[in-house]
Amino acid sequence: MEYDEDNNNFDAAAVYSHPNQIWAMEPSPQDMGLVFTSGLAINGFKSVVLWRMPRQSESEIDVENGSRNTQYDREPLELEKVCSLNLKEPNSFVHSIKWHPVRDSVLTADHKHLISWSIGESNAQVTT
Repeated sequence: MEYDEDNNNFDAAAVYSHPNQIWAMEPSPQDMGLVFTSGLAINGFKSVVLWRMPRQSESEIDVENGSRNTQYDREPLELEKVCSLNLKEPNSFVHSIKWHPVRDSVLTADHKHLISWSIGESNAQVTT
């Protein structure tokens, strides 16, 4: 999403394909290409996944006026799965995900647990 202050308008800068229903979404405050989602697949499997969003190519930017073309007329971009969180209770409904503002860690909350996770290059571990 992009916000245009002059026109008080939101616009979709890009559209991404996500495999599951999304319950919660939290972008990284340090890396705008990373986003966590919590969701439910058609088979009933619940998950919390860290995704990398591909960057827009230069051909998607209107050079004359410096604005981005929207993705409405193109196919959705594919997300790259970075890692999944191994939840204590695989069927728990993670309703909230919050990034630490400085460190590579997140908090997840479900109906029973508040868990701190340390995020690595391709994995996530519970912080004790």
